[in-house]
Amino acid sequence: MARAIALGEDARGQSAPNPNVGCVIVSASGRMIGKGATAAGGRPHAEAI
Repeated sequence: MARAIALGEDARGQSAPNPNVGCVIVSASGRMIGKGATAAGGRPHAEAI
């Protein structure tokens, strides 16, 4: 969760008009297998990256 929050914070001021969003996808064992943040202009969304 902390990594997702940090990714969202890194997008601060770049993702307007959408909010800053970070996303981390982890396996059942807890290994991170994907990450992203809402891009400039709000597209693409973090969860789609």
